[in-house]
Amino acid sequence: MRTPWSATALCAVPLVLAGCAGSSASSSGAATTTFTIATDAVTTTLEPSKYDNISHRFAQDPVKGTLLEYQNFEESDGQVPGPDDLKPSLATSFDVGEDGITLQLGDARSAAGSTLSADDVKFTFDRILALEDPIALSLMTNAGIDPDDPVTVVNEHEVTINAKVNALSAQTLDSYRFSILDSATVRSHATDADPWATDWLSTNTASYGPYQVSAFTPGTSLTFKANPNYAGEIAYPTVNMQAVADPAARVVMAKTGQAQMVSGLPLSTISTLSKDQNVQVLAMPSQAQDMLELNKDVKAFQDPVVRRAISQALDRAALLAGPYSGLGTASTSLVSTKIPAQNSTSAYFTHDAEAARQALADAGYGDLSFTITTNQASISPVPAESLLTALKQQLAAAGITVKVATVSSAADFTAAYHEGKYEAFIRLEAPLVADPVFFLSAFHSTGGLSNYMKDSDAGVDAAVKDAVNLTGDDRLAAVAPGIASANENMIDIPLVESSNQYVYPASVCPGPMTIARYFDPATAKPC
Repeated sequence: MRTPWSATALCAVPLVLAGCAGSSASSSGAATTTFTIATDAVTTTLEPSKYDNISHRFAQDPVKGTLLEYQNFEESDGQVPGPDDLKPSLATSFDVGEDGITLQLGDARSAAGSTLSADDVKFTFDRILALEDPIALSLMTNAGIDPDDPVTVVNEHEVTINAKVNALSAQTLDSYRFSILDSATVRSHATDADPWATDWLSTNTASYGPYQVSAFTPGTSLTFKANPNYAGEIAYPTVNMQAVADPAARVVMAKTGQAQMVSGLPLSTISTLSKDQNVQVLAMPSQAQDMLELNKDVKAFQDPVVRRAISQALDRAALLAGPYSGLGTASTSLVSTKIPAQNSTSAYFTHDAEAARQALADAGYGDLSFTITTNQASISPVPAESLLTALKQQLAAAGITVKVATVSSAADFTAAYHEGKYEAFIRLEAPLVADPVFFLSAFHSTGGLSNYMKDSDAGVDAAVKDAVNLTGDDRLAAVAPGIASANENMIDIPLVESSNQYVYPASVCPGPMTIARYFDPATAKPC
């Protein structure tokens, strides 16, 4: 089982920007055993294979139970963890060999009373393959896990994940995609027409994690109840997640103790709250960036001269100081600097509107115009309208005419860019594992499963191919030319590296968190 956090834990994980004191209380001052989360969006489905937007991962954090897990940020000294920063979770021990990862299973029990077994592990992987979960399959491919025979059952309490082991093999097992399912419970809800119980798992959960979903209104609210068979101590037996559209209302909920955590606030609001002693703002390290994606079906965007000029026209420092309220880091590479890599940059990250204008004129694109579309829930908490306005103004200074648009529904926005309906769009690129090979392969290699811009760069493809089965420094050295090619050709336009910002009342001690969990109510306690 996951190691439970001590009741005497300090308030900090890894950076606390305001104070922590008192005891957990509701607006009436009474102690509460319910952990309420007020957020900007709630997922529309709980089915693990049906990712709709970032809120899908957010909803999975309380329920996931994985074989391995990353060290928390206190254990990793606040750094984004790597392959050496893993520890057993549902497993009690693991051994990494050339041909796979052998794990001894613990005696975790699900909310339904099932005891973790090797069959649960095999069922979870078989289900991923049967449903052709695109994100999980991408992770498996990059992790070297055998797609034809991913799991060998050694005995009831021992399994081997069959893999040509590389740097991602063990890290992948902490993804919520590989949260081990209670196979007996899932099978009990299967039908001939739905043999993997996808309908039932769209509104229910069945795992070995600290919580299970007890009520779900898609897009509106979630209620989690503590797994009564969970080995660790849980201070908040009930977790409520509510979509509260008005950021001001979410702020009031944090200040009054109506919510024990608030997410998705505008960065300007977070900057102000960091000075308020009634709340605490936690900044979590992140490997994510807001990215201006350019659809390569648009002829102009096939030309690297055009892409470079768009990048040069942008003043990232001004974006950071303005719409981002100084929270984040101006991007200098397609691969976030928070991801361990032999990173690089290029001259095209330097703001030079006149050089951009001249380059476009010389290439015959002096009248370049296009539309940028985004959705508030699909980017970092920067105000979408402010970001779009700033981009429009900066690009206009280089002679580029831009129209801007927002889509209110995250699901509609995601579906549309999947289908290639936008000329250009902004989304948060947040790889599930902090590895440059996985990131380039999934998001920017030819045919990558998250490559909705139809990027195709020979340097990226060759580097991913060379690096995918390597480990350590050899892996980073092999992918470095791909990073350099991506930056030189500016295959898409990085804007700002984000961090995950969460607001808690001063009366709540959140406990330690990891890169693979956006939040963890099971470790939270009243201060």
